[in-house]
Amino acid sequence: MSILFGLSIIVISISVFLSCWRLIQGPTVFDRVLGFDSLSISIIAGIIILSALWKTSLYIDAILIFSLFGFLGSLSFCFYLNKSYPESKHHE
Repeated sequence: MSILFGLSIIVISISVFLSCWRLIQGPTVFDRVLGFDSLSISIIAGIIILSALWKTSLYIDAILIFSLFGFLGSLSFCFYLNKSYPESKHHE
């Protein structure tokens, strides 16, 4: 099982690195939003893996808080983008 945990931590670390790269390098705001979403999901997955590795349930609160921050961050980006880019008129 330790090989599986080690492999999953490596994969999640690569995912965190690529998400940070997308968050910083993204040419558009939409790329940065996707980078933020994937970064928050990767951090949550890392906390879950470490919690399972250490066989403790103490990190459930941290997982819920990071999930809430990720959701609220995505929601605030959506509100910002909705005000910045109004809908185009639909041609019927």
